[in-house]
Amino acid sequence: MRTSLAKSAACAAMAVSMLGLCTLPVQAAPKTPASGGYFSPVCDYGRACLRLKSNGQWYNLLDCADHPMHDYYYMAKAHGNSFRVLYQDRGAWDDVGAWVTRPLDPGNIVINAFVGCG
Repeated sequence: MRTSLAKSAACAAMAVSMLGLCTLPVQAAPKTPASGGYFSPVCDYGRACLRLKSNGQWYNLLDCADHPMHDYYYMAKAHGNSFRVLYQDRGAWDDVGAWVTRPLDPGNIVINAFVGCG
């Protein structure tokens, strides 16, 4: 009985290990914002960008629109169109003028970026 139980436990542990249910990622990926954009080591020309606090990657916003998100960013850059960054804490925001690079509040979660056109 004991040998059968030990074999069953070993098989179950192996199956769980093979499925990856007990593995942890080496480095968690940044939370991807809900709307159009992409992470890159640089802020691409013509884009409104936010620099992620956790790994320094730039999030390049694709369109003139609302961009819901939920993460910490510490720098903003506007290559053309100005945009507004909204924070979770007390309805605070920062405006980023066209052709401006400026710091953001690194201790406040960004919940939205609105890129204006025209």
